Parts: sequence; C-alpha cells; structure tokens
Amino acid sequence: PGSRVESSHTADMPEGFTTSILNDVKVYNFTGGKSLPDWLPERKRRQLLKKDVDLQKRLELIQDFTMPTASTAVRFSKDASYIIAAGLYKPRLRCYDTGELALKFERYLNAQVVDFECLSEDFSKLALLLDDRTVEFHARYGFHHRTRIPRSGRAIAYEPASCDLFVVGASPEIYRINLDQGRFVKSIETTASSINTASINPSFGMLAAGTADGTVECVDPRAKQLVGSLRVRSALENAGEITASAFFSDGLTLSVGTTSGHVLLYDVRSTKPTLTKEHPYGTPIKCIREHKLSGNVFSCDSKVVKIWNASTGAAVTNIEAPSDINDLCLSPDSGLFFLANETPKIMAYFVPLLGPAPKWCSYLDSLTEELDEEQQAVYDDFKFVTRRELAELGAEHLIGTNLLRAYMHGFFMDAKLHRRLHEAANPFAYEEYRKSKIKKTIDEATANRLRLEKKKLPAVNADLAKKLLGKAPTSEAAGGLLEDSRFKTMFSNPDFEIDPTSHEYKLLHPVNPRSSRPDLLEHATNMEVDEEREGRASSDEESEESEADEPMQKPQLPVKSKAAAAASKSAAPSKTGPGSKGQPVVGKHKTYTVMSADDARDFRTAAVGARELAVPLGERLAAQPALEQVQSRSGGSMSISFALKRNKPAPSQEDSDRRQARRGVKDLRLPRESTKKYWRGRLVK
Repeated sequence: PGSRVESSHTADMPEGFTTSILNDVKVYNFTGGKSLPDWLPERKRRQLLKKDVDLQKRLELIQDFTMPTASTAVRFSKDASYIIAAGLYKPRLRCYDTGELALKFERYLNAQVVDFECLSEDFSKLALLLDDRTVEFHARYGFHHRTRIPRSGRAIAYEPASCDLFVVGASPEIYRINLDQGRFVKSIETTASSINTASINPSFGMLAAGTADGTVECVDPRAKQLVGSLRVRSALENAGEITASAFFSDGLTLSVGTTSGHVLLYDVRSTKPTLTKEHPYGTPIKCIREHKLSGNVFSCDSKVVKIWNASTGAAVTNIEAPSDINDLCLSPDSGLFFLANETPKIMAYFVPLLGPAPKWCSYLDSLTEELDEEQQAVYDDFKFVTRRELAELGAEHLIGTNLLRAYMHGFFMDAKLHRRLHEAANPFAYEEYRKSKIKKTIDEATANRLRLEKKKLPAVNADLAKKLLGKAPTSEAAGGLLEDSRFKTMFSNPDFEIDPTSHEYKLLHPVNPRSSRPDLLEHATNMEVDEEREGRASSDEESEESEADEPMQKPQLPVKSKAAAAASKSAAPSKTGPGSKGQPVVGKHKTYTVMSADDARDFRTAAVGARELAVPLGERLAAQPALEQVQSRSGGSMSISFALKRNKPAPSQEDSDRRQARRGVKDLRLPRESTKKYWRGRLVK
C-alpha cells in the first residue's frame, strides 16, 4: 500500500484539516471544515458561531472564499496581492485582498465567465470573455465597456508589447482587439476548423493556438501571420483535440494537453516531443502550469491533479479532488495552490515540499510543522494490528493467510475486514462512541465554567493512590508522586493494575486483616461483648505494644453455645466509663458465636478440607473404609448404592403447641351465604 491518510484534527488544532501522503509527500487540504450558507442573516451567523464549537475551530485562509454553486476560474493578479475568482449561480466575479484576507468586492455579470485576463498589475483592469459571445472590460470602479465577437469564444490571451487582446473560439480566425486604439484590427487566418486554446510566449511574444484538428498554430504578433504549425498527432495517434497549452518561463518549452489525457512537452526548435505524460482517467486536460520554484509541472483534468518533474517526468504526487475540476491557480513562489471546481468551496491545498507558504499566510509553515510532530501516519486502505488485537477480534486463525501481511511486530489487514470484525466483536461500539461524542461536546461547551477543585483518583490502582494520598504530608507532595514520570504509568496503564485475588498478591500478603475474613461471618454471628482486660499492664506504652501485636497473632475463635453466651454475658461486670474512679479499664473485643457444631468443624478444618480436595478421587476412596453398598459386577465394573437424606430440624415444643392451638374456619361462626336468587328485584325459585 502506497497511499496513506492522516487525520490532523486534535483538541488544540483547527477543524477541517485533512492530510494525504503519496510517495512520502504530504498534501494539506484546508477546505474540509464546516461552512455557513451565504443566505443566512448576519445575526444568525454570529449566533451559530457562538454555539457550534466546530465552526469556532475552523480554519479559513480567506474569509468567504466560496461561490454560491460552483467556481469556473481563479487567478492571481500579477503582483500576487489579489485573488480573482469567477463563479455562478448567478454569474459573478469576486476579488479577494490577501492583505486583509477577506472579500474586496463582488460584481454580478450577465453571462457565465469562460476565461479572463488581468491587464494590469492589480485588479484595476480586467478583460472577461463571456459565453454569450461578448467581451467585457472592467476598471477599478466597475464595468467599463462591452463588445461583441462574431463567434463563441473559448480563450483569450493578452500581449502587452502591442496591447493586442487575442480571442479564439469556434472559428478559424484569431480575433484581435487593440486596446491602445480601442477597436478591432485585422484578424489572423489559420488552417484549423476551430481553436480551443491561446497562450503567449513570455520571452518573445509568440502566440500558440491549440486547434480542434490536433495541431498547434504559432503566430508572430509583429508580422501578423503564421510562422509554423506543430502536428501533435504525428507523435501521438489518438491525441484528439488540443485542450490546453502553455509556455514555460524559459521561452523554449511548450506544453500541450490533449483530449486523450496526454501531456506533451516540446522544444520550440523541434517537432518531436521531449517528454510525454499520460493521465490515468483518459479525460481531457484542463490546464497546465509550471512551478518555477521547484521545477515541476502541474497538469490537471477533471478528476486529478498530477505533479511531476519537468526534466525526468518522475511523479511527485497526485491529488484527487472531491468534485470535477474547472481551473488551477498556483501561488507564485510557494507551495500553495487553488482549484476551481463544481462545489461552492474553492479548494485550497498546500504542499510544503514544493515551497514555503506565502507571506500573507506564513502561519501555515509553523502549523504544518506542529502537525508533523504530533500526528502519526496510518495507511488509508489497511489497518495495522498486533497479535493481541487479533486475539481480541477473534481473528488469530487468519495468521498465515493472504488476508494478513506480516510487518514488524504485527500485521496489515484490510480496513473493511477490520471494521467487520470489530463490529462483530463489539456490537455496542457505536453506542459507546455516540455517548463519548456527546460527552466530549458537552465538556467542550462547558469548559469555560467555574468548577470546584476535587481530588480525583486515577482509574488504575485507585486504592493504592488513595493510600499514598493519605500518607503524604502535603497535597502537593502526593500530587507530585502521582505525576512523577517514574510512577505515572502505574496509575494510567491497565497492564500495571494490582489484582488482590491473584496468587502472587496472596504470596506477598499472607496475613489479611481480620475484617477481611468472610469465612468468619459465614459460620458465626458477630456479638460484641465487653470484657475486662486481665493480665494486661495499665501503662500506655504496654497497651500500645499489645495492640500493635494483636494483628500479628493468629485470631482465636471462641466456640460457645447460645446458652453459654447468655450466661457469660450476664456474669460479665457492668460497663463503666474510662474516667470512673475505682473501676478497672474495660476494653471492647469482637466475639463471634458459632451457629452450630458443624460450622465450627467446617471453620477449623477449612485448610484440611482444601488439602483433601487437592488429593485425587481414587486415592481418597482408597483411604476410606470399605462400604457395604459397593458391589462387584462382571467385566470388572463396580456399583454403589446410597440414599439421599435431608437433615430436617426436629420440631420444637413451641411449634407443636402452636399447631394444636390453631382453630378452623367453623369456629369463627361466620354467617352463611344466602341461597336465594333474585332477578330484576323478584325472587326466583
């Protein structure tokens, strides 16, 4: 697997980050967060921003960098201070100021924008080609002039040396509008049936027009005539029409895109391509752009943007858009670029490998570096699992099959298979996820409220932490002990949890407190008896020593019947306070009365019984005396017969007297029920 995806959203990071990795090249997409519709009133927008936590954490490179339905074209001004985008519906033109990171102005149009050019360094002079066969000119104050062309236009190009605006379309002619004279001048005839693209060489002003016949017609604006023709179909038979063309900054390289999804690089001094690149989808190439800083080429169709080296053709990375792509715009001397597409949002991508972030959003460099440090990459279509996780999923039988691929200390598993196994092993996982998501949302919404500080015990080894907190001289010392890096894992990792029922714990703690003896309460009842301490010293030191030695002594269980217990209780001296004069000091001991003689025997022989159970059944039968009910049969088999006896307590004299004194119902002399029957108030015989 070569494609990986990282999730970059954390508690402290903005919402809407998605990161894709291909060929170890990270591409950050900043348009994945939530957005508010334009038709909402300003008051409602402010209320939503206050309530929704995800909207508060979203990251917008430029405020309201969207269109109502779709965007058709996007360009940077020549000074890189403004971004101009065209979209619909309704057809409109928007200009964004990178210094303010907000919308500067918006202008509505009569028809959809096919192509446009910036005639000045900033937004003050614009030429728009519309799909209603008109060319509009806009100035700083707005609409300036509109003119009509004979045929539908498909592309425009501006040559600043002669102030000629070239318009090409569904015609073999290249229309020329001289902006210095303010009128149409003589058109340039070509040999093609129609022209799809137009591009100007930045070094010597040559015009390259891509035609529907699969040729590129080159025109010298100074001579106003054709100077050459390049037949792309001679190098590529299924090339089809020319849909994109562009000159590189060196003035000698011409890039050509075809309807078959091929990109060809030509040296203007040769008719053979130096490099050919194919797009996998086979759709027409939309546009080709040169990235001067890294020496790479951006070529895009309606599905994917491919970035590859201009010299070798080696692929750098690919970017698949969520919807059809209409246009591509590169930020000068940076790794940021925009995609106009069939969704309201204008997609913004950042590739740190290609260059730094622009000055107007320089924080992207530090933000992406922080994400690289915190996030860990995982495969998009595969899930990494360890042997322990396989055991939890019940999929250990898959080891050795082609469904698992061994890697380091675990295996790679198909993500869909992992999801199915996880759902089968944890059918209530979605409910738990839903509850945790609701709790997280509530916690984030109430994070700013004042709360009382409470001492919270860790989830792991809470009893040990409580014991340490009680022994610590100060709360700061106790908290420092729990947060110490040497012992912190003991209170956070469930693998270090102490199990009091384990065999190792019992070996380390052989003497348990008397209160933790459940077998006492099983065979005896608790009875508190005040007895005088006999043979004890009256000094405080000796009493403390004796009390300290008590837990180390083996507990004694006095066995008494109820009558003996009552007699001893009546014979005991009356209790007096510790401050009384002339009275001995009285101590309080816990005494247990055994319920029966069988309970006393069971309690005393508990250890012996456990040892007897450890002996095999055959040896225990051999050690017992022979039973008369055992009979030998033919074939070496033996049988034993016995009768089950239920130990019923003998009825007491009080119970027998109560049964004799019980009366019947007749003795109550209740009135008999009448046998007469009535219907509608009349006696019925």
